[in-house]
Amino acid sequence: MKLILPFPITGNQYWRCIYSRGRCRTIVSADARKYKKAIGMAWLEQKLLKKLKPFEAKERLQVKVDIYPERRNSCDTDNCLKVLLDSISGPQMPIPNDKQVKIINAYMWDETVTKPGKVEVEIRKLSDRSVLEEDDAVDVSTPI
Repeated sequence: MKLILPFPITGNQYWRCIYSRGRCRTIVSADARKYKKAIGMAWLEQKLLKKLKPFEAKERLQVKVDIYPERRNSCDTDNCLKVLLDSISGPQMPIPNDKQVKIINAYMWDETVTKPGKVEVEIRKLSDRSVLEEDDAVDVSTPI
């Protein structure tokens, strides 16, 4: 399944701390709710247009993400991934639970800017293909 989605907000914009009785209660911000709504609309449009179905809750998934920011160095790659995965997961979304994602490949295309920024997401069942072939594996357990 391939999706083109709006560029994510930052993790700093995603969560808000509401203090009550001296304790912080973390909630999803208004910006995050707005972004999740935009993701939901993009998912619905592409689901109907391409006749896509959400993955089943029992499936193990891998996700490939190409991130095209509006400006250089606008977001850390891992920051974008967390917000994006949270936004495409849940009831009626492509991924029922982001815990199903076992492999993530991501690239930040910040050499050139894209207006408006976007992310291209490809989601597959883990059994559909392996990301690393045996010959491509790198042993990082031994210091150089």
